[in-house]
Amino acid sequence: MYTYLYNFAKGRSDLGRELFLAWAGWVCVWTTLMLFLLAIFNACGIINRFTRIAGEIFGMLITVLFIQEALS
Repeated sequence: MYTYLYNFAKGRSDLGRELFLAWAGWVCVWTTLMLFLLAIFNACGIINRFTRIAGEIFGMLITVLFIQEALS
């Protein structure tokens, strides 16, 4: 994830290498906030209430993302 963020920030004149750590820190803060909100509102439970297949697809997406990150 940080490689992607760094490559994105490196090519932008408003971020650059100087502001990468501060920007990556804020990305982590926002990610933490979103994950806490999803946990508080039990997002997986909401998805499973609508259809079971949606929960399975969501789980498969998470699995594929972890595998992709492990291989890269």
